[in-house]
Amino acid sequence: MAYNKLDILQYIINGYILNNFFQWVLLILILNKGRLKRPVIFILVAHWFLKGTGITIRNSIFFIPEEEGKSWPYNTKNWYILSISQAFYICGEIVGDWYPLLRTKAVTSNKNGFRKVYSSCIVFNMTKIMLILRYFIFPFDQKSSENDNRKINSHLFGIIVYYCLYTVMYLTSFVYDFTVILTLRKKVFKRKNGTADKNSFLDKFKKISEYRIFITMAGSLIIIPFLVILFFIRKENCLTLNSVCENEPLNYVINSFSYLIRDINYNIMYIDQILLKFYAERCNPRYSMESKSNYSSNDSLDGSRNEISIDEYNPQSIYIDEHHNSSITLISPSPFINISIYHESSINRYADITLNNSLESIDITQYKL
Repeated sequence: MAYNKLDILQYIINGYILNNFFQWVLLILILNKGRLKRPVIFILVAHWFLKGTGITIRNSIFFIPEEEGKSWPYNTKNWYILSISQAFYICGEIVGDWYPLLRTKAVTSNKNGFRKVYSSCIVFNMTKIMLILRYFIFPFDQKSSENDNRKINSHLFGIIVYYCLYTVMYLTSFVYDFTVILTLRKKVFKRKNGTADKNSFLDKFKKISEYRIFITMAGSLIIIPFLVILFFIRKENCLTLNSVCENEPLNYVINSFSYLIRDINYNIMYIDQILLKFYAERCNPRYSMESKSNYSSNDSLDGSRNEISIDEYNPQSIYIDEHHNSSITLISPSPFINISIYHESSINRYADITLNNSLESIDITQYKL
């Protein structure tokens, strides 16, 4: 089938526009106009661009004629094109995998806890790099048997490597998510001096982030047994059936489920940033605290108005203790801000808080505590 230049251009554009992340990137760029030079924006755009490039390169195989006697992708040249497209696609995933690491780094100053997240992220990325190299180190023989739906036994070793690497990838993904949630629970999610309002925005936002991590962890645990089962099924078929490997429908089902689980995590990554942006816009871009109290004449503090300004904050916590058994604990920075207040006297407090970090500005404005 002959393709004209317009068809080729359409395939190229579709790779970037029709993938699952274009609408999120477009919305992120619109919402963050004028504030695009941030690491998190780079991650979100690079993730979309690299994956879109991989899809575009993959689409180019439809313009190359098939060769007789070859199994999918029906041309030796197409195999290497497919390998390059997978390299771009997986690199996009690697970039996206650094998002939880940056988010964790922004909310903890504990170096030991962060090292665990950093190490698990690197190991996770290394397994994906091995998946890229696998396409070039173990290219399989595309010669067909009499049945075009079967492949020659010569790429059996490539199948073994493929399923082993994917199994290890999901195991390291689980470990990475586990270290992230463990660090966040210890440094951010843990309630101090009481509990916050269960219906508050902060509590709901905390739950969203927890659910995102738990979903990816559960997906990793669910898919690993299927990968192991599918590996033994394909291995058995490759060693029988006159030395050919049959493409079982189960293989396509497992692969589709695998991409689904991974894409859920990356989609929520964009949703996470959009929620941060909307939350930041609800508040004023400054940090101050103003409290009004009625003190007795015996108090060491003079006056009924105290104002506290903090330009720099500890990335782990800010703690302010005042007289009359009243205290405020602020756990910062974004996106999880835990506020607990205790007071025995009649105190009206209003807070304007801006917590800035490398990811997003998180503000709390004029909440009556």
